[in-house]
Amino acid sequence: MLAGQLLERCPELFSRPPEQRAGVLFGELLGAGLTAAAAAQCFVTYPQAASPTTLASGLAELAAILAHSQDKQGVSGRKAAVPAAQRTVATLLSKRPRAVQLVCQSAGNLQKRATELQQAGFTATDVAAVAWHRPELLCTDAAAKLASRAAVVQQELGLAAAQVVNVAAKCNATWLNANKEYVRTRAAALAEGFNQAAAAAILLKNPAALNCEPPVWQRNLCCMAACGVADPKAVLQHAPLLLHVDHATPDFVQRRLLLQRCFQLTAAQLYEQHPGCLTQIGVTRLVQRLQFAEHRGRELSLFAIVYAKQEMFLAAVGASQAAWEAWAAANPPAACPLYRWAQHAAAVEAARLVVVLPPELANWQKRQHSRSSRKA
Repeated sequence: MLAGQLLERCPELFSRPPEQRAGVLFGELLGAGLTAAAAAQCFVTYPQAASPTTLASGLAELAAILAHSQDKQGVSGRKAAVPAAQRTVATLLSKRPRAVQLVCQSAGNLQKRATELQQAGFTATDVAAVAWHRPELLCTDAAAKLASRAAVVQQELGLAAAQVVNVAAKCNATWLNANKEYVRTRAAALAEGFNQAAAAAILLKNPAALNCEPPVWQRNLCCMAACGVADPKAVLQHAPLLLHVDHATPDFVQRRLLLQRCFQLTAAQLYEQHPGCLTQIGVTRLVQRLQFAEHRGRELSLFAIVYAKQEMFLAAVGASQAAWEAWAAANPPAACPLYRWAQHAAAVEAARLVVVLPPELANWQKRQHSRSSRKA
């Protein structure tokens, strides 16, 4: 199957004798640690990778960049999915075959772009994170893009240049790869909705804030007001991760109602006192933990249910992993009365929230941005 895809998608790979192209390129990728299947997938995903006669210099430059990877927790506090020690060329290209475009550049070009980003204010660790999370950025004039987007954010939010660079370096600031008007529109909307200083503070706390379409957080402000929150804007300023999540969706409402019911809190109390728990745990996992704690006869704190790692949660209920797995297998979330209650109650509540939205927000549909519409 993969061989057929290679022949169809990447005929250039076979346009010369193997020892002049396919054998060389495959050999270099295998030498970098990829499996034959992963190497083939790179060419299927990005056929232009067959154009160079060698990938050796690009592979070496990428390895040198990734060597500066460090483990950092994101804004949400969650650990990275792949530890820094495992962020190798082989792992990157196996997970993201299209990232092979990084190593297809002419000799020295990848390192040149990395150096330019460092001269613009990124650290070597920041550049390694860009290569890992946003490889397409290092296939463009990233330093020039950084300068132009930073100027827009400075103008709209009044942040210092160094602050904007620090924010843009974060892996979830994907707006850096968007066009200037995209960045300007969202920064201006945030400043208008919260005031310039508050919008700047939100972006510093949550570098992904400019990824969010304004109607999303505008809807959320209305939903929070309908839930009795005295100052919805203050909640989003304190917990800007809530900016991105539509608070009227059944999934979000289910989570909120479950927490309200099981911990005897009002919606306003949850928003104002425990905003982080509204995005921290999936609904099915929340239901399972609540039901299992009840099954074990334990009354746990909000922290133990929502935030605790699995081993800490099991210790709190006095159960082993095996006991948890056996119970979970016998009690799938969909079969739990609590889950069925949450589904029904959330449908009613979501309908109530939609009614309180202004017509332009109630009828708003999330746009599907194409890559071309976001890029410069």
